[in-house]
Amino acid sequence: MFKKEMTEKLKAIFGIPKVSFDDPSDSFEQDCIFVEILDSKNNTGTYTASAKVTGNVVVFSQHEKLPFGFFNKKIQQADPKHTREFFFFDTDVEPQNSKAQMLNISERRTGFVYLYQGQYDPNQGELTSLSFPDEDDV
Repeated sequence: MFKKEMTEKLKAIFGIPKVSFDDPSDSFEQDCIFVEILDSKNNTGTYTASAKVTGNVVVFSQHEKLPFGFFNKKIQQADPKHTREFFFFDTDVEPQNSKAQMLNISERRTGFVYLYQGQYDPNQGELTSLSFPDEDDV
């Protein structure tokens, strides 16, 4: 429901072209925004859908590309139309004893709350054929 819009906004905010909702692998894929959803409270009405999503954003990259303060800088420079539904907290956290550090790769995290609201008009599908029973079958 909210993943498509969240993906586009995260790409615009952080300038990283790839977003994944999968868990980061042990290979520490670089230059990808990994979104860890911890909680999602969804609500659908007659014509609207809303969600309050809580989670973390995790990015792995070389130390030069991902300096300390990366998230703060990108959030402050982003267009407000991309950040208004987000509340970021614990920005630029670097976990202690991370396996990525052993490979000389930076890992940065930030927590977020994302408030989604959109139109709820589910696709009902298409009518492709219609058959009527014969009078003899009734």
